[in-house]
Amino acid sequence: KDALGNETATATSVTVSKISTTAPTIKIAQSAVGSNFITVKATVTDNEMGAEKIEYKIGTGAYTADGVNTTHTFQGLTKKTSYTIQAKVTSKNGKTAESNILTISTADLTAPIISSVTPEGWAKSKTVTITYPTIAGQTLTYNYTLDGETTTVTDSEAEITLNKNGDLYATVTDGTNTVSSATVVVTQIDNEGPVCDFIVKYYDTGKADIVTDPSNRNCTDAGVGIITDESVGRYSTDNGSSWKYTFSANGLAINQEVEIWVRDKLFNIAKYTVKIENIQPKGNVLPDLNIRSLIPIMYHQGAPGAIDDPANATSYAVVVDPATDDWYDYDNQRWANAVIGVDGYNPKPGERLDESKVLAAFVWVPRFEYKIGGTKALPGQIDVRLTKSSKTVPNTGYTIHPAFTNRHKSGFWVGKFELSSTSVTSTTAPSENNLNCSSATCSSGANLRVLPNVVALTNNNVSNFYYAIRSMSASTSNAKIFGFNTTNDHTSMINNDEWGAIAYLSQSAYGKYGNSKYSGANREVYPNNSLYYTGRFTSSAVTTDNSTQYTSAGTNRFQWWGTGALGETDGGSTTGNMYGVYDMSGGREEFILTNINGRVSSSGFKSLPSEYYNYFEVSGTTSGTNICSPTSNCTGQALNETNGWYNDTTNYTYKTSSGLESYTWGIRGGGPGTSNQYASNPKYVQSSYGLFNMDWDAGGQLLWLSTRVVLYQY
Repeated sequence: KDALGNETATATSVTVSKISTTAPTIKIAQSAVGSNFITVKATVTDNEMGAEKIEYKIGTGAYTADGVNTTHTFQGLTKKTSYTIQAKVTSKNGKTAESNILTISTADLTAPIISSVTPEGWAKSKTVTITYPTIAGQTLTYNYTLDGETTTVTDSEAEITLNKNGDLYATVTDGTNTVSSATVVVTQIDNEGPVCDFIVKYYDTGKADIVTDPSNRNCTDAGVGIITDESVGRYSTDNGSSWKYTFSANGLAINQEVEIWVRDKLFNIAKYTVKIENIQPKGNVLPDLNIRSLIPIMYHQGAPGAIDDPANATSYAVVVDPATDDWYDYDNQRWANAVIGVDGYNPKPGERLDESKVLAAFVWVPRFEYKIGGTKALPGQIDVRLTKSSKTVPNTGYTIHPAFTNRHKSGFWVGKFELSSTSVTSTTAPSENNLNCSSATCSSGANLRVLPNVVALTNNNVSNFYYAIRSMSASTSNAKIFGFNTTNDHTSMINNDEWGAIAYLSQSAYGKYGNSKYSGANREVYPNNSLYYTGRFTSSAVTTDNSTQYTSAGTNRFQWWGTGALGETDGGSTTGNMYGVYDMSGGREEFILTNINGRVSSSGFKSLPSEYYNYFEVSGTTSGTNICSPTSNCTGQALNETNGWYNDTTNYTYKTSSGLESYTWGIRGGGPGTSNQYASNPKYVQSSYGLFNMDWDAGGQLLWLSTRVVLYQY
């Protein structure tokens, strides 16, 4: 008790027991292994208080707690790689222990294997088998990629059907590691029908035709190819019930539709519906594209659709769709242009023209009536009105140009440049350039070309030129090279009617005379001042004698492509831009198929050909007899009607030599001529060249005389 009498309870003794002072133990073992994971299982011994946490680490990394889980998986590992793994346990009494260290390697992830592609050769589809790896207890993802398109498969042994060409490879991934097979190039699969561009020919009657030709230049097939066996049909107009090798649909009405099926050698079918639109020829101009080998083009400048954008740095010739593209505009001196390419060259609309594959270039001269304006002192505009072929009676005061009263009802295609040849390029040796062509089936026509920046073909008499040009379309083998139909397509040496039509159109609002970029004397077509090459020209009109020197190369050149406002100031063409005809002034003089009195002279003919030429009959035999008397003899001929324009020598008098009627063949365009041709620095004599220049010769083989091609169909 204390002083106040409080008593203290009796002390009780307590026994302390079960205090844990023992550290736990832990041991780990491998449980499962994959290509990107390792799983271990821990065995923990703590017989007193139990584990507070279990931690695991891999390699030199830090421990990571995983509760008290005795199983732990490391993921995102690299395949076929060795790792060290250890665990640590912490008991509830704070005691810790580390496990043994395991060294474990992840499984390998092998690459898929692609079998051979079958079948060989062309097929609509092909198959391959892809074998993917498997790893027990692990989910893998299987893919294959063909031509950039990826597909997932589920089977490790997958048979794949391939429906297109391209690079094929397979991949397998475990989510971390990805392994690819070797790449297999899949080729010769074709399951698409031909690509066709059916050109509709419209007539003034309001009707239209759709025509295909045996060479099938209207269709292309990037795969197995177009059917070439004539016993196998490739066109159907009855939904596949019957097939024909060629077909035509004629006399179609406006808004009428024709469904055309086309198939290739694998019988892949493409279906087209061609509608006859209500289209009227612009300005009564309708270029004849029934000559199926013609590829219509325009000269593109600027971004697509911006033809006249000179700020754009790229300008080039481009293939057009004649049904939809505004590829000519005579009101703005853009005459229709077309080319013929090598066999198999079938560019699509919108593609840049590959000039290396061009055999010949042509310009369309449309039918017109005219009325002469201007004088020798002041050449003026020839009043030209473009007309339809159905118009046979001219307006009062006008004359339908004679070039369009016979075989050229609606117009004609003329060579854009003077004639050249791949087989003869000599500029000095007359014998090396002889075509040796005496019939319309001669082989020399196969080598003829109508191209810029090549040596003009010379050193041939009139008959050589005539037969070689005729053989381009009359010879079966030559016609095949140019894609011509020997029955309907005709190539001819230019005559004076045709030359006159081109000259009059150039001197009209539709030609260089009407081009706002030129005025005064510069409305004259600039001369070609190259001694040898086609498509060359000066930078301005030549108005005085000897002011401009002929050179080998000339001053400027026609270009298929370039920069800036390409060809917009090509003053050497009949339009003053690249849409016109070149080499009609200067360069090489040109023989024309125009004769006086039927005298063959030195032409090489035994007698005059039966067609294609102009003929003047003169009753007198005295030198100097006027062939344009009466004047109606020379209507549209660019002779008495335009005599002396731009100071051009226009000789329409009949010459004789030693009492014989020998100078009976027309030559046009002028050039350096006999006395100037071999001079060290040949100069221009102003009167000796020009679009309206006309002279006569005996028709023999001469170094400075070339000619030009005309193309048409009837």
